[in-house]
Amino acid sequence: DKIELNNSINNNLEQQAQAIFKSWFVDFEPFGGVMPDDWMYKELGDLGLDISDGNYSSKYPKTNEFVNTGVAFIRGTDFIGTSISKQNMYYITEKKHKELLKGHTKKDDLLITTRGEIGRIAFVPDSLIDVNINSQLVRINGNKILPKSYLACSLLSTKVQNDFKSLITGSALQQLPIGRLKKIILLKPSTEILNHFDKIVGNLLKVSDQNYEENEHLTQLRDTLLPKLMSGEIDVSKVEINEILEGSSDDKLSFSEK
Repeated sequence: DKIELNNSINNNLEQQAQAIFKSWFVDFEPFGGVMPDDWMYKELGDLGLDISDGNYSSKYPKTNEFVNTGVAFIRGTDFIGTSISKQNMYYITEKKHKELLKGHTKKDDLLITTRGEIGRIAFVPDSLIDVNINSQLVRINGNKILPKSYLACSLLSTKVQNDFKSLITGSALQQLPIGRLKKIILLKPSTEILNHFDKIVGNLLKVSDQNYEENEHLTQLRDTLLPKLMSGEIDVSKVEINEILEGSSDDKLSFSEK
């Protein structure tokens, strides 16, 4: 179906992005197999990026403080690929949001899981700016120093994923503390090459993100319509299937209630 097709396309796009990253920044193929002299390796924490984790204070929301609507409270379980799903999103009040002084998302943020399945990443969409992340996530913003496309490919690279494993602490409850995360070594190429890479790979990731958003919409539509179709509550005998795929709003679909 369409959701599976989008997932397949996204898998291909992400493989292309990683292949380009490896060619340019691991094997240095466009540069004769040698790293350019003006590039350097630096610790993540020394690159001048904006990095912060979620709030650990006594004001961290308790179970009974979550509400049905309000300010989103993002968890690692909300990650679908490199996208963030709102299907099972938790919410807190505006008051609680203001009490939590850390972990507020910003435009162009990248989130990374530091507990559970460590090293997963997701892009923060414009609809989830100035919301909260939980204590098991870290937000990283390139601060116009590293494009998020390059940052994402770096963090998902085989080398960095292996580095994560070597820096994990704990046995029963494994975690990657933010201090250790900042010790990860990344390559800092020239700005010119980074911008060129972002034009190519950034566009691939934008298409991937659009596909994830479409899947979210289709999943919501399916979950809303399927029970009604099964119960016979609605009659779609006169509705074209393309109309169903294009949208779920009343102005796009006309159902005959039984």
